[in-house]
Amino acid sequence: MDKLTKSLEKYLYSIYKLSNEKTKITPKDIGSILGFNAASTLEGIKALQKKGLIEYKPYKGVIILDSGKKYAKMIEQRRNTTALFLEKFLLVEKKDMPDALDSIEYHLNDFLLERFNYFIDFLNFCPCSAPKWIEGFRQYLQYGEMTDKCAKCIEYMMENGKKPNCLGCNISE
Repeated sequence: MDKLTKSLEKYLYSIYKLSNEKTKITPKDIGSILGFNAASTLEGIKALQKKGLIEYKPYKGVIILDSGKKYAKMIEQRRNTTALFLEKFLLVEKKDMPDALDSIEYHLNDFLLERFNYFIDFLNFCPCSAPKWIEGFRQYLQYGEMTDKCAKCIEYMMENGKKPNCLGCNISE
């Protein structure tokens, strides 16, 4: 299956989500979720139908086909992986997540998505409860400065001719 445009992915994913909530999905339901007018919504529905992802019959509604569900599940997986990465490592708050996802998730290629998954898996299995740099980054975001421990580590490592890194930092606060 060819990759859909960002707009068609939004239509398909909305239909998929609605199909889990209700039995009859109307173009009005889809348009209200996406904020699109009736003409645009109908155009998107017809494009998805031409691609064999949904079936639409006026007055009967929209039905997502198995091929549409399969594609929508790929979209959902990409969204979930991207959201988890943004939340855990870039510390994006839930309230900012929809806009952040909209701006990045469609543009991730398979290679980057796979790397996000591997990185998340690695850190989930890593014996360290949380990397030291995450807390340092959290403080930097919140206060615009490094933790005292990070500053001491950098100073210590530079005095000893080493490149600062969290792995070699044994500075106690």
